[in-house]
Amino acid sequence: MELTATRLKLLAIIAMTCDHFAYGFLPPDSAANYVLRLIGRLTAPIMAFMLAEGFRYTHSHKRYLFRLLFFAMIAQPFYYVYFYGVPARSIDFLSKWNVLFTLAVSLLMLMVRDSKRMPGAVKGILIGVLLLLAGIGDWSVLIPAWAMVFASDQDWKRKCILFCMVSVPLLILVYLPEYNSLLSFAKMFGVLLALVPLSLYHGKQGAGGWKRFFYWFYPGHIGMMLMLRYMVF
Repeated sequence: MELTATRLKLLAIIAMTCDHFAYGFLPPDSAANYVLRLIGRLTAPIMAFMLAEGFRYTHSHKRYLFRLLFFAMIAQPFYYVYFYGVPARSIDFLSKWNVLFTLAVSLLMLMVRDSKRMPGAVKGILIGVLLLLAGIGDWSVLIPAWAMVFASDQDWKRKCILFCMVSVPLLILVYLPEYNSLLSFAKMFGVLLALVPLSLYHGKQGAGGWKRFFYWFYPGHIGMMLMLRYMVF
């Protein structure tokens, strides 16, 4: 069985929808919430992988970056209100950004890494600054770390090993303080399951005509869930 890029993206948005629905509508201590949010852990690694693929094959890195930033700006009001409530101050609104912002920062890191105009020291400084910037985005430094792994020249087996070596300590460092039990935190390791569908990808694009759908789906589905939550609760 092979998975195309289109099918991987569809899998990512299905998993993301499960995660966001569970967050907004199911009791946090319920089994259904746990299972759906575990499934949702597939999304970010797949996004990071597809970012690395997009970086490799896109005709214009600048246009790719613009699209990510444009839709990150559109999604930000819906994202912040859905996950954090109405901000008391504008600084709060700017302190926690959605995943498209994190992907944009990750793309910038890849662009810096491959730049032929910058000396190595400048690249190192800029990558460090971008990692700090990723810290205010959803998934923090994990997505840029994954993107760097998937965009590397290693073979797939070594990429999988590096992915696991990066994921485990960063998950503990970034997310363990947010949980009150090891069991509730354990679902975060569902990101490792993303290697299963990713291993079935063999470079084929799949059905065309989906690009705009994937970009618009992110702000659209959060906006719809936000309206539904206000109607229900």
